[in-house]
Amino acid sequence: MNIYEFAMNMELDGKEYYEELMNKTSDKGLKKIFEMLAKDEEEHHRIINEMRDLDDASNTSDTLKNANNIR
Repeated sequence: MNIYEFAMNMELDGKEYYEELMNKTSDKGLKKIFEMLAKDEEEHHRIINEMRDLDDASNTSDTLKNANNIR
């Protein structure tokens, strides 16, 4: 698996997780915090994607086959 793909998937999973939490709470303050965290994860995804585009190496690793994501 490509390390950039793994990292980008992890960021999208984090974004989805924070959005789920945001939708489960009725507390306005917590909603805002989870919204900000979800946006941060989306920004991380964008940055990693840009890094991948600049890197000409394959960056694959068999280790990632056994790595756990946040979910």
